[in-house]
Amino acid sequence: MRLKSLTLALGLLIIFNGAAKAATIDYIFSGTGSGSLGATSFDGNYSITFVGDTATAFSYAPGSFANLVVGTFSTSSLSAVLDGPIYISSVAAPNNAIGFVQPPGFSVINAAVNGYDLATPFSLITGPVSPIADSLVAATFTTDDGNLTLDNLSTMSFEAVEPSAVPLPAALPMFLAAFAGLAFFGYQRRVRASI
Repeated sequence: MRLKSLTLALGLLIIFNGAAKAATIDYIFSGTGSGSLGATSFDGNYSITFVGDTATAFSYAPGSFANLVVGTFSTSSLSAVLDGPIYISSVAAPNNAIGFVQPPGFSVINAAVNGYDLATPFSLITGPVSPIADSLVAATFTTDDGNLTLDNLSTMSFEAVEPSAVPLPAALPMFLAAFAGLAFFGYQRRVRASI
């Protein structure tokens, strides 16, 4: 009987623990460039941060991966949320690029991204910018604050970081199952003591 209870408790912990393994990851593209957001022009530093789930990254070709994300554009005085769907994509050799596509999109060219799976942190790299479409000089993305047009981007940096650790809501059932298992074992002990 004790072995069955222990097996049940461990089984519940494993089941609920599996649900808590998904983690978010921030993909950050930054650089200097110009463009406009709605009717406001900008010229200077910008950052585009995309948030994805490491469990949803998938391979679409050998050494190439993609992940569906949500993104935020910001400068020192402007910010907007990009409309979806948006994909982050890492492309294997010979292209060696990591980029974002709404479409349109841009990529950072750097050999270090060859085979990057989009599910782990990635150190800061910088490289030349390549438009996703060869004829593209500027790209326009839809946002919650009007169209975002990016142009005059010559270099761009990329990094992927894990946000600060915050307990996942999916971890709550795991803790509850553990406490329920402990309470059950305490109850069994009292029942046996009274017999």
